Amino acid sequence: MAVILDDNGSSSALTFSSGHRAYVCCGVVGLKADGELKVFNGYDGDLGEMSGDKVTPEDMVELADQMIERWRAVRAKAAAGKYL
Repeated sequence: MAVILDDNGSSSALTFSSGHRAYVCCGVVGLKADGELKVFNGYDGDLGEMSGDKVTPEDMVELADQMIERWRAVRAKAAAGKYL
């Protein structure tokens, strides 16, 4: 099951298949490009620290799988010369 983004314009939350929710700024989930492996909930908050519910390891695996698919789509578009 996919992580669902509930975005009402003023606030956003990820809802995991477990029912847990994590708040994110503008629907953004970020990962540092190098160094410490940390997941952000927008521009400066740690996803685990700013969650509405406790984010479990299973929730993080679910989110990682979904984000991997999103990055694969970006890669395919870029490889086809159609990105940016």
